[in-house]
Amino acid sequence: MSENNILGVILAGGKSKRFGNDKTIAKLGNKTLLDHTIEKIEKNFNEILIVSNSEKIDIKKKNIFTAIGLIVFILLLFVFTLYNVGVFERAI
Repeated sequence: MSENNILGVILAGGKSKRFGNDKTIAKLGNKTLLDHTIEKIEKNFNEILIVSNSEKIDIKKKNIFTAIGLIVFILLLFVFTLYNVGVFERAI
């Protein structure tokens, strides 16, 4: 396990009531708000997990994963933790 192996997590599962539209697909300039967020943090993490309620997220980068819903997020955090303490080898 690497001392600096920290999973970057973007919580994008809100209902966007105040915003009015789905923020994961809303554009700022020529990129989505989610793309801007990824761009800001991806240099700091080997892997990033996006937790969302939206199935519209389509990120095509090998180190970025998506989880739909809170239960899946908790399960993925558990698996990530087990992998990093050496309980099992990475399957992906």
